[in-house]
Amino acid sequence: MDEQMMQEQQQQPPEGGPAPVGDTGQGPQGAVPEGMTEAEPGAVDPMIAEEVSKGVQAVSRVLYEEEGVSDQILKMVNDKEKVGSAAKATVMLVTQVDKQIDLMEEAIAAVTAFAVDRLLELVDADARSKIEYSDDEAKQVMMTTMELILTSYGVTPEESQATHGDVPQEEIDQYGNLYQETLNA
Repeated sequence: MDEQMMQEQQQQPPEGGPAPVGDTGQGPQGAVPEGMTEAEPGAVDPMIAEEVSKGVQAVSRVLYEEEGVSDQILKMVNDKEKVGSAAKATVMLVTQVDKQIDLMEEAIAAVTAFAVDRLLELVDADARSKIEYSDDEAKQVMMTTMELILTSYGVTPEESQATHGDVPQEEIDQYGNLYQETLNA
């Protein structure tokens, strides 16, 4: 019997006896519960990835397949308030999609970012609209939309700021990568 197996047997409690000190009875630290798979470091949770995909499909369906929706959204965007009107239109779109399909909170930001990009593309492609967004304005639309979406879901600016430092950069990067993969799909 090799040394590792002997150590594992010594750590198991005798039948009906108490668990060794420090044992929570939940298996080794970092163990993956039965029926679940361990994700690669930096990998996005498959449930969240699926939820983002579901949200992206719903946004695309609403914008491009539901009759009259894109026209209504384009009417909301105006040249006098380019950034704010585009942000408000996107928030309306995302909240309506969320009401229809009940997105997980973890997917809202990625779906919102996708919706901003699609809305700006729609405005750009509309021959009737003479509105164009510079790269800086597009970034402002994205930031304003994210702030508005957080507010609409009850997150205060203070709570939002407080959590910024709590999210590791690699987690931010992995969701950014998921967003890019979704766009390229």
